[in-house]
Amino acid sequence: MQYIKKNLVLVAAMSAVLSGVAVAEGTPAGDAPVKTKKELNPFSDCGIGAIFKNDVIAVISNIIWDFGTTAVTSKVSSPATCNKYSSDVAQFILDTYPSVVEDTAKGQGNHLTAMLTMAGCEVDGHALLTTRMRQNFGSMVAAEDYATSTSLEKAERLYQVVASSTAGQCKLG
Repeated sequence: MQYIKKNLVLVAAMSAVLSGVAVAEGTPAGDAPVKTKKELNPFSDCGIGAIFKNDVIAVISNIIWDFGTTAVTSKVSSPATCNKYSSDVAQFILDTYPSVVEDTAKGQGNHLTAMLTMAGCEVDGHALLTTRMRQNFGSMVAAEDYATSTSLEKAERLYQVVASSTAGQCKLG
């Protein structure tokens, strides 16, 4: 009997959460609006579920993982981490750091274009964003402790450059 009660509670919780995942009525498929921090659904946009591109799978994984407590905590304590684009961009920077750095320094290249596309930036805005990134990147490299930083620290700093340079312009920021 207790097993049935647990499952009913789980199904009720998933139903409630999934109702918040649906795209606004009248929005064409594939044109879902970018969520602002106030519109974030912690069950689909935060926690372990944020690694999935499908909102339903994200919700299910968060509920199965820990009944969504990590997701809700993430939204409350660090809403900037509740962004599906951020994990992709961060991993891409970490995996391709030397190439991304070279392209950023040059102001063009396949890795730079791929990174901006992953960040959800419109192609027609890449030139302006690249200019901003190059300025911020120059400051990053000129910092006194840059040369002695670990690869992970350098990748993290580049991610921060990308996030700050694209804020308000792309889905990442």
